[in-house]
Amino acid sequence: MTRFKQKPQNKGRVQHRGVRPPPRSPRVLIVTEGTVTKPEHFRLLAADLGIGGQRVTVVSSRTSSPMQVVDQALKRFAKVGGSFDCVYCVFDRGTHANYDEAVSLVTRMAKDSRPKRKVEAITSIPCFEYWLCLHVGDSATSY
Repeated sequence: MTRFKQKPQNKGRVQHRGVRPPPRSPRVLIVTEGTVTKPEHFRLLAADLGIGGQRVTVVSSRTSSPMQVVDQALKRFAKVGGSFDCVYCVFDRGTHANYDEAVSLVTRMAKDSRPKRKVEAITSIPCFEYWLCLHVGDSATSY
């Protein structure tokens, strides 16, 4: 019986041919108006969906002005060297005088940026908390 020579083993290294690493999850920046409630809602949602930690960063703009939310998002994005794949600016319609201006700025940024970045204004009318009430559970309360 003839014995074949065995190939030397790669000590401590595992080689897989044709196996690609799993795709990288996108890094997301969410900038919200308000200081406590809205950022906490998004942190809890990310944790509940199992996508928190290094992948989702939630920060407060410390103001309710839509333009300041957008400004804070752009500053934060520039500060970290564009390491986020998606940037979301979350604010309510409310009675803000600069609401339309903020939405237009985000729309222009998304179209004009090279390479294309995903920058979006996530707006809610009348407010984000109302949306949560409608989607989290049944309620017979009138709002």
